Amino acid sequence: SWNNGEPERCYDTLGDVERGPNGEIVAIVGVVQDVTEKVAAEKKLTESEAAYRFMADEASDIIARHSAEGRLMFISPAVKRILGFDPDDMIGRTAFEGAHPDDLAQVRATIADAMRKGDMVSYSYRVRHRDGSYVWFETHLRFVKSAQSGSLDGAISVSRDITARKRFEDELKSARERAEQASHTKS
Repeated sequence: SWNNGEPERCYDTLGDVERGPNGEIVAIVGVVQDVTEKVAAEKKLTESEAAYRFMADEASDIIARHSAEGRLMFISPAVKRILGFDPDDMIGRTAFEGAHPDDLAQVRATIADAMRKGDMVSYSYRVRHRDGSYVWFETHLRFVKSAQSGSLDGAISVSRDITARKRFEDELKSARERAEQASHTKS
């Protein structure tokens, strides 16, 4: 708010009373510190954190932060809707733990190649749902380097459920094969 055309200031105060030998107050000692800028910076940081938290919490895709060792440090709440796991249950796991065994070698090779090149990478693979079924994922992963040292600081990934798309592609492929077979039989 404004006070006589000037922005309102915030102060932090600390005081104490000194008493003499007879218990009477002989002095009041106090410190007043202007913390207006600190309060404004904290408010701005809180608002920024709330905006990022809102995006991560409400995103339909799974957003994840991986450590340099490949362990999940953060995973958005979308993991509950898509894979049936609570986000807290996923922290500390690697992204490979739920990958379909038939897809694991390809995923590892793709990520290792991207890490060597420092590229962003996109790949599709199956991930086990909490109920034991598999969900097709399309993941975009980007490696992050430390601003101070330049060394690998981890990775950020965004994963999307593409199961319906894969099912449609499989049905389309089967229909094409049946049509080719019918055409071949007819010939």
